[in-house]
Amino acid sequence: MKHDQYKLCYAEGGWGEGKLYFTDNFETQRGDDWNDTPYECNAGRPYEDDTHKVVAVYFEGGDFVFPNHNHHNSPHNVEDINKGKIAWLRPAEWADHTRSIKAGTEMGEVLCALRYHGAKLFVPENLNQ
Repeated sequence: MKHDQYKLCYAEGGWGEGKLYFTDNFETQRGDDWNDTPYECNAGRPYEDDTHKVVAVYFEGGDFVFPNHNHHNSPHNVEDINKGKIAWLRPAEWADHTRSIKAGTEMGEVLCALRYHGAKLFVPENLNQ
């Protein structure tokens, strides 16, 4: 599995930790209720089938927040996030960096950015094959 084949399509988590989902077919990737707002109460993880392979990576740290940060019910849905209206990860107010990570970013770039900003990654064993 090559990092550049997979792009960020979904994220879930809270302060200081999260799970990122990458797909090998970003343009056509879908999930349950991805058009519903707020995404954090409605959206399901990405569908996986014969034409869509999904890889999940868990992380801790890095001072990033998700689109629902500072919202009781965010005004975002996954479709809008994946169109680039807001980044999946952006720096927390207390972060010492300005790095945002948008949907469609290649897995290798995301993992490097998370590591660079101090996050600990938990990746599938076959990720580097």
